[in-house]
Amino acid sequence: MAGADSEVPIADLSGERVRWYHSLRTRIALWSGLLTLLFLLAVTLATAWYLRREILDSAQRDTRATTIEAAGRLDDRLRTLTIATGNLARLVAQAGLEPAQLQQAQAAVAESVPGTAGTLVVLEPSAPGASAYARYVGRDGRVRDFLADGYDIRDQAWYQRTVAARDGWWSEPYLNRTAGQVWMATYNLPLPGGQGMASIDMLLEDVVAPVESLAHLPGMRVTLLAPEGTVAFSTIAGIALRDTLQAYIDQSARHDLQWAANAARQRSPAHLAHQDNETGQLRFTAVEPVGDSGWALLVGQT
Repeated sequence: MAGADSEVPIADLSGERVRWYHSLRTRIALWSGLLTLLFLLAVTLATAWYLRREILDSAQRDTRATTIEAAGRLDDRLRTLTIATGNLARLVAQAGLEPAQLQQAQAAVAESVPGTAGTLVVLEPSAPGASAYARYVGRDGRVRDFLADGYDIRDQAWYQRTVAARDGWWSEPYLNRTAGQVWMATYNLPLPGGQGMASIDMLLEDVVAPVESLAHLPGMRVTLLAPEGTVAFSTIAGIALRDTLQAYIDQSARHDLQWAANAARQRSPAHLAHQDNETGQLRFTAVEPVGDSGWALLVGQT
């Protein structure tokens, strides 16, 4: 049949060719890569957060441990003097020593007890007509007879406080003129039955020595408070032996340290991460009482 073998054109059914970046395979690869990237980013951020927290926690634990250890060293040093004062008080109260013997006993304590700068014994008359005794004996051999000098011991607030107290107490740091114009802290102990008192002086530099070494560590701030809050030592310039911690907080608007002042006043250990109002840095501060002495140690670490 005519024309039966003629060719019929075949239509192009392929249409427009699909570009590679529109293909399903490419889209799956891109989404898979993106999800993998996001997963790796999340893992990296989580790891960084965990490591930073571990580093901070470790630093805080180290700061607390350092504070406790330094407070313990100071407590051992102060306790040596409190025990020696108790022994001296019992000897004075019970032995019935003559004035020369009392002075010799004081000199022996001053020379033999580590950290002792001098001793004071005040003994009230044991009977009508008997003589009182009030002498200071220093480690350097210096002796002062307060009665011979006409110094009224009974009129002094520290003497009145001591004989009225049930237990011994540590003084605030003070400039001791009797011992030669040096800074001291004194442990005062009443004799039984209101007979008088015994006390031992300690050079302030010896009090501070167990904690002062912390001040040389990088990023450390160290403050030692006497029982009534006087700053005995501090790496904060210009406040040692001038202010209490509370006065410094009020004058310098360092309200970020109010909790620390409260903890020290309450003789309670405490620790807190806080922003330093002075520098804006994040700081971790630990507060540790020094035994039952009334002293307190504050150590801060950036």
